[in-house]
Amino acid sequence: MDSQVWDTVNKVVPVDLRLILYGAICGLLTGSLRLGESIDEATALGIAIFVQITVGVWSGLRLCRFWIQFAENRLNTLTGRLEALVSQLDLGNRIAGERNSVRPSSIWSIIVRCCIYMTPFWMVGITTGVILAAIDFQVNLGAYDLYFLYTIASISLVILCLAVQYVDLWLKTRKVTRLEQHVNSGSPIKEFALHTDHLGTAYSNADSFVYKVTGQRLVA
Repeated sequence: MDSQVWDTVNKVVPVDLRLILYGAICGLLTGSLRLGESIDEATALGIAIFVQITVGVWSGLRLCRFWIQFAENRLNTLTGRLEALVSQLDLGNRIAGERNSVRPSSIWSIIVRCCIYMTPFWMVGITTGVILAAIDFQVNLGAYDLYFLYTIASISLVILCLAVQYVDLWLKTRKVTRLEQHVNSGSPIKEFALHTDHLGTAYSNADSFVYKVTGQRLVA
């Protein structure tokens, strides 16, 4: 029964209640720091932080969702092509048996997975920075230098993370094409299939973590 009520509330209110709670707590704490100066300033700052957290996090994750769906669609396409090769070479049983025991350990693989996990955070950094800038333009919170640097840094890091992931997908696409042209080379296909599988797991883990913290899904 509680689950049904929760689902109904989430359908009516697009922003998850957890985000509203985070925003309310952060707004109250931040506003309380200005109570000694001015009640009006403290109230304005508290409301600004509340809106920044709730709307900023929600819109940032929605923006990130477009990229995650694009990357997963590309991975699904590559997985389908790999499965055809694996089936043709009868490598399915060996890959299934090694999927949980073999982990890609190259520095590049670690960098790619880190970029996957950090993309939602920097996407949120962009939207929260832009929202705070819009509020400051109207209210004059006096935090221009802080959110300007924060937003620029977030944009730069998002571009870097997306570029790394896109290059990795491009390299994997080229690799699959070469494997299809040399279908008799079974061992490289097996190893590459495992790497691709773990990349898909990284996207799923990032989605699960974001959902547990914010209640928002990155994957439809």
